[in-house]
Amino acid sequence: MFVLDYYAAIKHATETIVNFDERIARLESMISEDGPKKTKPRYLNFDSIIGLEPNQTVVLTEQPQIVFKAEFLFFPHSCSNFLIKHISVGKLYQFVSATGLYLDIIRLNNYKLPCDALQISQDVSIEITNLNEENVHFYCSLYGPAVD
Repeated sequence: MFVLDYYAAIKHATETIVNFDERIARLESMISEDGPKKTKPRYLNFDSIIGLEPNQTVVLTEQPQIVFKAEFLFFPHSCSNFLIKHISVGKLYQFVSATGLYLDIIRLNNYKLPCDALQISQDVSIEITNLNEENVHFYCSLYGPAVD
């Protein structure tokens, strides 16, 4: 009698281990890695439309149409003498400093932006000041991966 119970217990334990391994495999298949699966480089463009007068400050606002992670700011050489006072995503400012950042610094150092993920239809604003002595038309692009 004891021998039969022993073999029955071993058979039950073996079946339990197999079932446990199957459950673990199912759970592992449900776990997904963090981050996007498919990304493409995208741009979010800002344009002042008209020339900005010397020392004029404006806020340019855009709304992305896809989920977007801005990493770099591209702009033409003619716009390098501007001051970015802040970049905001929604109501959150992305710079730690309250003094702003000169575009010359970004151009010379290939500066990576500390920017949160931009959600669909969320306001993204850049406040800029023209430091040139003449009117200058400002335009730039935030560049980074977007999830499709």
